[in-house]
Amino acid sequence: MRRRLTGSAWILVTVLCLTACDGGGGSGGGSRPFVTYSGATTQARLTAANANEIFSQFWNGGSSTEIASQQPKVAARAASRSSGQFSALIKTLTHSFSAIQAGSSGATNVTGVGVNTTRYGSVSGTLTISGDINTNTMTGNIVITYSNYNDGTGYTYDGAASMRVASYDLSAGMVTDATVTTDRFSVRTASSDFSTSGSIRIQGEPLSRLEMLTVNMDGRDNLSRKTIRYQNCIETRVYDNLYSPTSVTESFAGRFYAAAYGYVDISTASPCSYDSPSASSPGGGGPIELSGAGGTRATITPISHNHVTVAVDTNGDGSYEAKGGYPWNDLSGASVKILTGITITPANPTLPKGLTRQLTATGTFSDDTTQDLTATATWASSTANVQLSGTGLAGGVNIGSATVTATSGDITGATVVTVTDPILMKLDVSVANPAMIKGATQQLSATATYSDHQELATGTVFWSSSPPSVLTVSNAPGSQGLVTSLSTGTAAITAGLGAVTSSAASITVADWSARSEGSCSYLDTVIWSGSRFVAVGGGVCTSLDGLTWTPIDVSAVSGSAEIYDVAWTGTQFVATNGINSTDLTSAVLTSPDGLTWSRHTLAFAVNLMGIGCSPTLCVAVGPNGALFTSANGADWTSRDSAAPNAILTAVARSNNLFVAVGNGAIVTSPDGITWTRRADIPIYLTGVVWSGTQFVAVGNGIYISSDGITWTQTDPSWAHSVTWTGSQFVAVGGNWLNWVILVSPDGVTWSSQTFAATSLLNDVTWGNGILVGVGSNGTVITSP
Repeated sequence: MRRRLTGSAWILVTVLCLTACDGGGGSGGGSRPFVTYSGATTQARLTAANANEIFSQFWNGGSSTEIASQQPKVAARAASRSSGQFSALIKTLTHSFSAIQAGSSGATNVTGVGVNTTRYGSVSGTLTISGDINTNTMTGNIVITYSNYNDGTGYTYDGAASMRVASYDLSAGMVTDATVTTDRFSVRTASSDFSTSGSIRIQGEPLSRLEMLTVNMDGRDNLSRKTIRYQNCIETRVYDNLYSPTSVTESFAGRFYAAAYGYVDISTASPCSYDSPSASSPGGGGPIELSGAGGTRATITPISHNHVTVAVDTNGDGSYEAKGGYPWNDLSGASVKILTGITITPANPTLPKGLTRQLTATGTFSDDTTQDLTATATWASSTANVQLSGTGLAGGVNIGSATVTATSGDITGATVVTVTDPILMKLDVSVANPAMIKGATQQLSATATYSDHQELATGTVFWSSSPPSVLTVSNAPGSQGLVTSLSTGTAAITAGLGAVTSSAASITVADWSARSEGSCSYLDTVIWSGSRFVAVGGGVCTSLDGLTWTPIDVSAVSGSAEIYDVAWTGTQFVATNGINSTDLTSAVLTSPDGLTWSRHTLAFAVNLMGIGCSPTLCVAVGPNGALFTSANGADWTSRDSAAPNAILTAVARSNNLFVAVGNGAIVTSPDGITWTRRADIPIYLTGVVWSGTQFVAVGNGIYISSDGITWTQTDPSWAHSVTWTGSQFVAVGGNWLNWVILVSPDGVTWSSQTFAATSLLNDVTWGNGILVGVGSNGTVITSP
């Protein structure tokens, strides 16, 4: 409370005391006449030459030849340098008022207080404060008298002023109406002598956090004899907080006379702003405008606490012909080029999460020139949503917004950057099998990459194929991305989402091509090891690529018996050899490379028609539910059959289950040792495969199972064998007249192609990126 009262009174009185603290030359003392303005009384025409001088007379200390009456804010600044003792006395006085107002046990009997105190200047003279205050009405009069008073700051004061307190708000703790009046007051320095007469009225509105000073004073430089006048000059101050203010705004209005030019009218377009009540000059807001004769105008605009710009319309046409930048304390000096503002472009941009955008800072200077400050400005972001480099490269980190600033010196530009949802940057099409046979289907997938580097599988794209005569791609709900081959050729597949289209993925559709006919013996089965194809039947035939085949003479180990089936363990080929007609023994053949084979004669004579291997165990099957296992391919053990009356023909293995199929039976085992009959199938099954998610068994119909235990028929078509390509099931069958190729993406829906046959097709496998089918007469066909 006391600080607000003290500040108000101090400003009023120091304005009065310091309206000439830096005036004209010379020195003097003693009694002086009343001061009366005696200059021009017509409206001044503003020019580039006089606008700054008038501003300096009103706003700052100026030079030794200028009238130095100052507006209240600058006067308060001067007071902090030169009138500490005086302000201390005012504080003491108001402290006494507060103490009386606070009351005591006898406060109700106190109707007034007399003040009479004298202080001595540290260099010379005295300062006397005397008067009476009525603490009930909170009104009264105080007389302040300076006599040759010099407190060591270089200023000597003479004269008297009276303060009449008209009202005081006890609850707010501030003077709400008081007037300081002087008939004659002078301030001298070693190079100045100035006198003033007049009054200053201070009014306060606690609820509005507002103070208003109304100045009506005449002043005279006693050396140059120039006079000035403040006529109803009003300073309005609004605080953010009345008792502990952190900022204040200030506006000016009224009329100011300068003897050499006449008067100008003062107005404020927008209040000047101080980021601290103790700041000596505003840092923004404005401009303050002078209006002169003939429509001439001049403005002063705070750029920072250190600089302003002054612009003058010298002919009243609405344009400012003269512009310049100046320090606050030298408005009448030479113009300097100063930075007046920074603009960040693009303004208020949006930035998808994960992307970056270069911001540009452009500085505008007091001479209307501009300069790119991007590389030299100091960049900052108000939140972690936006990350900034030292050269204004903004990165979207989190969805939200941030105020981005670029600062050079004491000038700052700002913009708001909004980080939005990540945007789609790229689509990639995944093709499991870039080669298809005619009539086949496969499921395509698309991966969306977003600006925040997330990769998400998406089914919402629009698929296209070119030419569609080779391949079609479905966009129907539930089957998006399902491609169907129609004719031979190559098609480009793309996926699109919004404005983003993927790169084209190529798929080639081919018919089956004959690779060998008769160069190999009768072939029952074919397998791919990862580096070599091996086909067996009446002998062994191998190929590195599926295109060129070489027969291998294995008669020394196979004898006259047929080689029914072959499997790959991961380290060797293992093939089942039927009963040899010469010695009535059967055997298992092994080879590490498909070229050199060894015979392992079994202790029993049986035609083992099918074999399947894991890396640690092989299972061979045959007639009468025969089940044999071996860990090395050489030593075999018979296992109890779960289907003693069935002819078991083929074996497949999932991660944890062996499945054997045959005529009317399906049996399973988790370890190859203990077997369980799972289903009685009313047809003959000759082939089975595991895709990674389900089993498919073929024969006189097609069955599927996800677990090997429960089986469902999906198609009545007949096939000898089936394989999985990684994207589709392919089964082969037919007879001596026609080959039938069956294709399905899921084991449920099948499409078929028929080709003129030259032999029987017995088996098919997938490897090295192609399908290989084998049959009687040494037939080998491939696709593509």
